[in-house]
Amino acid sequence: MFYAPPGSPVADLEFLGYEKLGGILIQGKGGPRSLPAQSYTVIDLDQFAKRIHLTYKNPGDPSLPPSFVLKGQDGYTRLTVQGKIYIGKLACGRW
Repeated sequence: MFYAPPGSPVADLEFLGYEKLGGILIQGKGGPRSLPAQSYTVIDLDQFAKRIHLTYKNPGDPSLPPSFVLKGQDGYTRLTVQGKIYIGKLACGRW
């Protein structure tokens, strides 16, 4: 899970799967919704180290979050949206 800080334009993100990312759910006001698989690229994901680096490009759907980059480790994970940085927390439930 990535827990977005208050005021972030992107809601909490839930990463599905272990060892290999099987999808991303955005936890929005209307309930969870999947991000289209072709809309994001995982550059680095290490669940043991609680580290992530991924990019998401909105496919032109205004009901989905704006494009963003998520990069960091554990309690210092940066969500960059339209040049603004928000600090959230990455948590991996198995460990």
